Amino acid sequence: MDVMMHQDLLGFNSPYFARIDYQDRAKPKVDKSLEVIWRGSKTFGSSSQIFTSAFPVHYSPPNGFHFEVNDESSPIQDDPRLYDYNVEQCINDFIDAARTQENVTRTNHIMWTMGDDL
Repeated sequence: MDVMMHQDLLGFNSPYFARIDYQDRAKPKVDKSLEVIWRGSKTFGSSSQIFTSAFPVHYSPPNGFHFEVNDESSPIQDDPRLYDYNVEQCINDFIDAARTQENVTRTNHIMWTMGDDL
């Protein structure tokens, strides 16, 4: 993959990878080294460097926040009059998921994925 092409022609400034082998993800996840500066070319030096990362799990949303058809995630019920009102629990679950991801990254930013395959 030509990093220069991605920066100059396509406008990418930080590619992320989701589909990598679980064994290739395991150690960098523990070492907090999923995020790296990819040095695309010694010839072009820092002009060919680009920040890149592998997602800690996949690009699926956190557990409980996958609202696709036939999924078992409960809907977020924001009306306190409902018997299954769950906003506070959903907020806490989302914060916990963010903290879990924070524990495997080094930067102050999280690429938060909320999609999946069809």
